[in-house]
Amino acid sequence: MIEESKNKVFETDHVQSKWNAMTEVWQKTAEQVHGRTKGPPRHSETWWWNEVAKANEEKRIYYKT
Repeated sequence: MIEESKNKVFETDHVQSKWNAMTEVWQKTAEQVHGRTKGPPRHSETWWWNEVAKANEEKRIYYKT
């Protein structure tokens, strides 16, 4: 993928065109290697992190005294 697309980057003379071509190569390569996500989650799970933060705070207070 990168070898095929690098010519597109070097063909352009304008800096913005080079940047756009490089960005396209990076995004396509990352998508091939890592895949795509389905988008943002429908349900936020902040409640879980709130419980973890509360437990950590209680633990900190307990061990501080």
